[in-house]
Amino acid sequence: MALGTGNWARTAWGAVHRYASSGSPRTRGGLARASLLACCFLATAGTTLAAGRTTIADPPAPTPDFALTDHQGQPFVAGDLRGHTALVFFGFTNCMGVCPATMQVLRQATRELGADAAGLLNVLISVDGERDTPAAMQVFLEPFGPQFLGLTGAPADVRKVADGYKAVFFKGMPRPAGGYDVEHTSQVYLVDRAGRLRATFQGAGSEEIASVTRQVLQEK
Repeated sequence: MALGTGNWARTAWGAVHRYASSGSPRTRGGLARASLLACCFLATAGTTLAAGRTTIADPPAPTPDFALTDHQGQPFVAGDLRGHTALVFFGFTNCMGVCPATMQVLRQATRELGADAAGLLNVLISVDGERDTPAAMQVFLEPFGPQFLGLTGAPADVRKVADGYKAVFFKGMPRPAGGYDVEHTSQVYLVDRAGRLRATFQGAGSEEIASVTRQVLQEK
């Protein structure tokens, strides 16, 4: 069955993760989690569900324009992704939970794609532009190889991109040892060579991501 067609069930998938200290106020933390979860639900409503934890965009949807800076300090605009299939993820280098895990899943999915991965880019868009300089992102991404691209920019600029994907982020509670966390949705977005959203993955494993991504990579 071709990607984006068939008898898919209508659904709304939402996800949230929170990195908060054990001593943070329960009321504020619960409200933040509830607000973000509600945003996630609204963000994914009206798309179509494939097997597992993959939501297919049927029909494919446009993705937002942007002008950010890559992890090598060079300007990077949305048009620079044209011609590549991309797996886009919003996260940050100081993330202590879902971001490193997601990066590992994307690396494994890239390996599972084998030769089909030649036209693939894994794109981490930072939701923590205050700390995620190009140099910081370069250090973070170095172990993952050349098919991983980091983009950063002013929080206001990144928020416009996130809004276009219906993703959500905001600064969270301070950490006991200093610094702060960033609350953000954790979906991975599959974008085709024409810059269209084709699928959204929420907690999907590398095999599922690779299977759906391969279909898009092999399209003529």
